[in-house]
Amino acid sequence: MIKRLFLTLLFCLFTTSCFGAEFLVKAKPHWMDSFAQEDIDKLTSEEKQSYGARSQIGDIIIVRSDGWKWGKEECLPNFIVVKIPDLKLGDAKKYEEPLLDLTDPKNLIMLRHRKHQISSMVVENAKQLSQTAISIPRAQKDTFISNIIIKTGDPNEVIQPKKKTVYYWYHKIKDSIKPYLITAYNFYVKKCYAAQFLFKSVQEGGGGDYTTLEACMNANEQDLTGDGWFDVEIDGTWSSADTTEVLVHNYTTTVNDYINIYTTTTARHDGTANAVSAKNNYRMDNDSVNVSSLYLSNAFTTVNGIEIFSSSPTQWQRTGIYAPNLDGIVVCNNIIHDGTMYYGAIYIYYTRGGIFYNNIIYDMTESSDNKDPGGIYIVDDRDVFIYNNTVFNCDPVGIKTASANRGILKNNIANGNTTDYSGTFDTDSTTNITEDGSGPATGLITHALDFVSKVGGSEDFHLAATDTEAINAGEDLSATFTDDIDGDTRSDWDIGADEYAAAAAARRIILVQ
Repeated sequence: MIKRLFLTLLFCLFTTSCFGAEFLVKAKPHWMDSFAQEDIDKLTSEEKQSYGARSQIGDIIIVRSDGWKWGKEECLPNFIVVKIPDLKLGDAKKYEEPLLDLTDPKNLIMLRHRKHQISSMVVENAKQLSQTAISIPRAQKDTFISNIIIKTGDPNEVIQPKKKTVYYWYHKIKDSIKPYLITAYNFYVKKCYAAQFLFKSVQEGGGGDYTTLEACMNANEQDLTGDGWFDVEIDGTWSSADTTEVLVHNYTTTVNDYINIYTTTTARHDGTANAVSAKNNYRMDNDSVNVSSLYLSNAFTTVNGIEIFSSSPTQWQRTGIYAPNLDGIVVCNNIIHDGTMYYGAIYIYYTRGGIFYNNIIYDMTESSDNKDPGGIYIVDDRDVFIYNNTVFNCDPVGIKTASANRGILKNNIANGNTTDYSGTFDTDSTTNITEDGSGPATGLITHALDFVSKVGGSEDFHLAATDTEAINAGEDLSATFTDDIDGDTRSDWDIGADEYAAAAAARRIILVQ
């Protein structure tokens, strides 16, 4: 006992300073894991849903920051804490991001927060050594494997039936030796746990698998079915912009086998453009005529945390992000600014249920031979979801729909555009802000917001303390997403891409000065 306590203290002494994130991971088998097929067949349909939704060994339950004080129950035999060195909390949060059920477009449901696992072999080894906390180097990407089963169903689990004494002890003994059998099987038979998803990194000047996003997407075109997903991680600081048009195509994807393009905390903008924050974040600058900076041609693709702009804003191109004829598109936390676009900053063309949220778009204009929006343009015969975006100073329109009664708009800000909103939007649209009085009728707020800065060249569209029409005025959309463009947790649900926080606002004002 004393030896174990000494080793634990020694472990904490030498490791605490370098950890960035901690995962609470399920370590105890679920009591329904022992069900035979005949037991499952006897369940009702509701019970079968709960059976499929049960927590299993290796499930990442929640993610917390380095040094988090866990409760007395958050340890063996129920859980272990997995510490990841040098993994920032913002990057770690992706391991508990929501997975959405898009079956009913007007009633998006968060199926579960966790869609990742730690290898059960890692968990079992920790249990054998009675290790309540373990460390895994971030470089071991194959440690994280896909939990492909979508855990739907009632969160209330099936009530555990009463068992006869002999039956109880049989399972008690079997469960006690099961971890050793699993470990032996994996070590001697399977030899190792292969990663069940594809991971590639993009960094400027080396250090990653590729130096441009297009090179990465072009080199890995394949059928992803059964692999779980393809994580494309953009990392590091960038001294210059990525100037190559990106075409995402020639992949086979499903709702469970998808493409996830995202920036890490290091490579991501801070809610303002590079020219304003000088953060050296990843950014795309493409001035070629009739191309899109990011052309999405595969369903079930997410684009998260990218800045797109034009260093020659009078040189027009097709669009910033183009998503045609696709299911399951998610475009979030991006900044698109200073460009001349034929179809607007984001062109949503028959995307069938796409979700576009927490994006900031400003200073976008039409090309000389077209009269489509500078901001968001919706052409669709089914509903798409436009949530908590901020669109400013776009010509001729901030947000437009070309299809009658299409586009569910909630918590958006359109200010300072030639026309803020144009078209007839879905009647479920609500709590949107306009400066000129245009927009979805339900819950429309007419007001000109201050923002931190609207000055050209130093734009900062975080909410100012005076923007009381937006602060705490939005609809709660936590069933779909829970954070803002900065990664801050939304609590009282503000309107626009930013969730106002006094402490964060004070820091931003100091930076602007």
